[in-house]
Parts: sequence; structure tokens; C-alpha cells
Amino acid sequence: MKVIATLVDKMADELDDAESYEDEAALVLLEYPDLAKRYLDLASQELSHAMYLHEAAVSIIDAKTKAGVTVPQGMMDVWNNRHQKFIKRYNRLKYSLSQMTGK
Repeated sequence: MKVIATLVDKMADELDDAESYEDEAALVLLEYPDLAKRYLDLASQELSHAMYLHEAAVSIIDAKTKAGVTVPQGMMDVWNNRHQKFIKRYNRLKYSLSQMTGK
């Protein structure tokens, strides 16, 4: 299912962007705390985008499964692997942002 592959790629892109903003925030945190806060806000928004796309992918997979569509095992193996990596990376970034923002 090409749509799932596209969503997985877009999810990773959003995490990349969140990580980039977080890195920028860390670089300016002490000298420009207001700018760091903006970067952290942007990172948080990117995490929201990533989860929004994740929820769409899970919803599509669930709908296909309920409709009786057989997803090839190889495709499910790829999804399971990428999904697990996404969750780990998402949670690490979420935790890191919470440490930087105190939220």
C-alpha cells in the first residue's frame, strides 16, 4: 500500500524537522531564551504533525484489516519495524522537549 509508505516517510520527515528545531533551541538557549522557546514551540508542532500522520496510517491499516484486505506479510513486517522506530524516536523527542521546556 503506497499510501502507508508515503505516510511513514512523511512521519519521519516531521520527526527530522522536530529534531532540527530542538537542536537549534539547544544552541541558542542561554543567549537567546525567547528564540529557543520559539524553536521548541516549532519542534512541538512538528511532533503533533508526526502523530497526526501516524494516526492516519494506523486508521487506514485498521480499516483495511476490518474490511478483510490481506496485507502481504513483508509489508506488515516493514510497517511493524518502521512503526516501532517511529514510536521510540517520537517518545525520545517528546521527553527531550519536556526536559527543555519544563512541561
